[in-house]
Amino acid sequence: MQSGTVTSSKSKKGKAKAKTPKPILVSSDLDVGTNGDDGPSMTLVPAGDEIVETPSEGALRDRLRAARTSIVTCMTGVAQDLHRVVREQLFKKWGYKNFGDYVETEVDFERRKADYLIAAWQKFGVTLAETRPDAPELLAELGWVRSAAIAPVLADDGSNLDEWAEQARDMTVRELTKAVKKARGKKSSDGDDEFVTKHFKLAPAQLENVESALNMASEAAESDKPGHLLDLICTRFLATTDPERFLDEAVASLEEGLGLKIVVIDPEKGTIVYGQNHIEDLKAG
Repeated sequence: MQSGTVTSSKSKKGKAKAKTPKPILVSSDLDVGTNGDDGPSMTLVPAGDEIVETPSEGALRDRLRAARTSIVTCMTGVAQDLHRVVREQLFKKWGYKNFGDYVETEVDFERRKADYLIAAWQKFGVTLAETRPDAPELLAELGWVRSAAIAPVLADDGSNLDEWAEQARDMTVRELTKAVKKARGKKSSDGDDEFVTKHFKLAPAQLENVESALNMASEAAESDKPGHLLDLICTRFLATTDPERFLDEAVASLEEGLGLKIVVIDPEKGTIVYGQNHIEDLKAG
C-alpha cells in the first residue's frame, strides 16, 4: 500500500525545511463493512502519519447505530442523576440559587433540555415503572427524543403506553410531534378541553397534608375544583423553589385564582418586575 512521507530540502542557510504533508487517498482491498456488496473502503494516508481508514457505508451505518445505543444509555444516566439533583435540591448544597443556573454552568445543558430529560425519566422510569416494569426498557428502545415527545400524553397507569409506543415506532419525529399536539389539543364531546387523570398513592399522614392544603387553597381562591387548586399549590411551590424562572407564571396564576391584578416590585432595585402593564392600564383608564 502506498504511504506518505515527509521530505525536506536545504534552505540557503543550510537548515532543513519541512514541506507541508499532503494526504494521499488510496484504495484498500479490505472491506470493513458487514455487507459484502458495499465495495472497497477508501484509506486516507496523511504523509508521515498513521493510516486512517474510512469505513464502508455498511460499517458506517453499523457504527452510528451502536453510537445511538451508547447515547441513549448515557442520557439515561444523566436523566436519572438530574432527577435526583432536583428531587433532593442538591444544587443548593453546591452553591447555586436555582437548578437552571446549576445545569447551565456545570452540565452545560440548556434548562429546557434538562427539563425534558427529567420529565421523560419521571414518566418512564418512575411513574410508569410502578405498573409497567418494562417502561424503562421501552424508553431505551424508542430513544429519548420520541420518549420525551409522547410523555405528556401517557396515562400514569400505562393504559395507553402500547398505543403511543407503536406510533412512536412507525412515525417520524415530526409526525409524532404533530400527533401529540393534536392529542393534547383535541376537544371532548361536550366541548370542554380534555383532561388528563393522575393517580397518587398516599400514606395517611400525606393525605392529611394534601387535603389541608387543598382546603386552604379552596378558601383563598373560592374554588372547589381540585385540579385548579392543585395547580395553584404547585405554582406556589415552583415560585418559592425557583422564583426567577416561575415568577410570571406564579403571579399570573394567583391573579386568575384571586380575580385581582398584582404588581410585584423588587425592593432592592426599586423596579417593577411584574405588572407594569397594569399600571399603564390604570393611567390610560
